[in-house]
Amino acid sequence: MLTFAYSWLWLLLPLPWLIYRLAPPHRETRQGLVVPFLDRLAQETGQQPAEGAVVMRGGWLRKISLVIFWSGIVCALARPQIIEPPITKNVPVRYVARGRPLRFDGDAGFY
Repeated sequence: MLTFAYSWLWLLLPLPWLIYRLAPPHRETRQGLVVPFLDRLAQETGQQPAEGAVVMRGGWLRKISLVIFWSGIVCALARPQIIEPPITKNVPVRYVARGRPLRFDGDAGFY
């Protein structure tokens, strides 16, 4: 029968989703247009260059692989174990009840 040594660790399974929903997204600033004549280009178009931030989003393959890997990590941390029925060893009662070995000793004779 398959059991888990630390089954309470399965409560960590929704942790990445909670972080994704509650934490603010990581914004990475990037320079969008690199030209030596940016001032002249801004003057011609009438726009002012400003700093921007890009929020990187992954595709569906990245999200599915992250779910699979996180589930595997939580499963490994929970330590799956196979519990089998106990192994019994039948020992005749006469050996256990006497409390001494049944063997012939030449000096002492039979017991």
